[in-house]
Amino acid sequence: MKRYFLIRLIILIGSFGLILPAFSQKLSFNNGHRKDVMRFKLVHNLIVIPVFVNDRGPFNFILDSGVKPIIITDSSIVSPLDTVSLFLSRIRGRGIGPELEAFVMTNLSIDVGDASGDKLSGILLKEDPFHLSAYVGIPIHGIIGSDVFNSFMVKLNYLSSKMTLYNPEEKIRKRGDQIPIQLIDEKPYVNVLVSSEDGSKDSLLLLIDSGAGHAFSLDLTDDQKRIHPAKTIEGNLGKGLSGSIYGLVGRLPEIQLGEFSVKKVVVAFPMYEDISVRSIMTERSGSIGGELLKRFHVLFDYSRQEMYLKKNREFRKPYEYDMSGMEVYILTDEENHKRFFISQIDKDTPAEKEGFLAGDEILSINFKDVEGYTLDDINNLLQEETTTDLLFQILRDDQILVKLLELKRRI
Repeated sequence: MKRYFLIRLIILIGSFGLILPAFSQKLSFNNGHRKDVMRFKLVHNLIVIPVFVNDRGPFNFILDSGVKPIIITDSSIVSPLDTVSLFLSRIRGRGIGPELEAFVMTNLSIDVGDASGDKLSGILLKEDPFHLSAYVGIPIHGIIGSDVFNSFMVKLNYLSSKMTLYNPEEKIRKRGDQIPIQLIDEKPYVNVLVSSEDGSKDSLLLLIDSGAGHAFSLDLTDDQKRIHPAKTIEGNLGKGLSGSIYGLVGRLPEIQLGEFSVKKVVVAFPMYEDISVRSIMTERSGSIGGELLKRFHVLFDYSRQEMYLKKNREFRKPYEYDMSGMEVYILTDEENHKRFFISQIDKDTPAEKEGFLAGDEILSINFKDVEGYTLDDINNLLQEETTTDLLFQILRDDQILVKLLELKRRI
């Protein structure tokens, strides 16, 4: 698993349901089409699809089954004429940080491939709290979820980066193992069986969250803390609406999903200090993310409350976590050159011991200029235990430094 990119979009507003329409929003095919096949980009285990907003685009949106309303994170893609909206003064989400300001929009026109919808509702954030483009590595303009999954059967092929949308009434051959799902507030949930190191087993209800990069994240009650493995590491697990999310990362012996047994899997255990955040988590015990989903061919059928999973060639690959202790993000300068920076160094890690610092700019790795890397390339390098050190050339305070980094498995 790469460093835990959690994009969690639970909105904690008591009156929010009174502002957005209570009914499910729908997209439909144009010209009587019965299905549509479109390509997506897979970055940090996240599916990024092209979306047109109010006849402009295409823009990059993360496909997130854990999100109900459309969320626009880049306000520049929306015309000021489109923002005749209700102003929200209080929006909170998981994480440590201030409340956010946003607009509720009720006049959105959305096009996804051959499908479209008018007069849809969504949230326009005044500022992007995730800095998604910097941490994902490509421009990200928003997030879309239940509008797609509620409108169609959705088939995801992570290997070929293809998404197929079918009319729910269409009769298709469904390959793989059928797994019942529950729809709670238009989001899919599934029961899994978690095996702990003491031999006990617990049945937990997890959100199926294609907008999170982890394999599993468990939000445990005090009574369930025995599920924690003996060996864990602390870290910044990712980003939520209200800032960074901190917690523990460890390995569990086994998690059973339907007929599939996932062994020695890396699991995140977020820690929430805010009581209001904890209270909304009581309906479930965590989530399943892209690190697991990408190991299957996946079909979602909300209309029948079922999901089909078929293993692909990635299924047996081991689950890994960052072995360096550094977090890297990307910026693009005025001449469209990629620049990679270190945003964070974890304590007692190879990166800290070698003297890397937050703010260092990475110039090259193993004599290869960073222009030849994507952010995914670099993150993949940092989670592979090799027999040779990585040679970094970095820029710090106008000085070029050379450092060797020995990667070690931390969990």
